[in-house]
Amino acid sequence: MTLLAAVGHTRACLAPRPPLLLAAGAVGLVDVVGDLALVVAIGIGPLAVVGPLGSLDPVVTVLIAVGVLGERPRALQVVGVAAVLVGIVLVATG
Repeated sequence: MTLLAAVGHTRACLAPRPPLLLAAGAVGLVDVVGDLALVVAIGIGPLAVVGPLGSLDPVVTVLIAVGVLGERPRALQVVGVAAVLVGIVLVATG
């Protein structure tokens, strides 16, 4: 399947363009900053609190899809985000 997909592409087609490189660099930078923030948070706060809060990637993905891409979340996604927010409050108040 990969071979069939690659047949239609040339080197020029697959060459990275400046906007793509900029976007990839920005994503990489945000990822590194997020990882460093998680490491610092684990060093400062209790792991029982920081661990669950550090695993909220799916919620961030939904919020970015809604805010940046203008997507409409499904009912289950809204329920999931609401449940996570309630969980954050419960963990924070402890």
